[in-house]
Amino acid sequence: YTGLSAGIALAEAGKRVVILEQSSVGWGASGRNGGQIVHSYSRDLDVIEAKHGPAVAEPLGRMMFEGA
Repeated sequence: YTGLSAGIALAEAGKRVVILEQSSVGWGASGRNGGQIVHSYSRDLDVIEAKHGPAVAEPLGRMMFEGA
């Protein structure tokens, strides 16, 4: 219910809010989406390191493994 929750929070803060839903409020993806953010890259870190060097790849690797 991320969009609904954000809308409620904004309305409670005095903002004018419009929430659009295809069906009932909280229906569909709003009520079923896990909302997961996966920290990964489209290339393996060794490929990134080969192209851009360890100065670029190592911080990316740390961020990925630390969940930043």
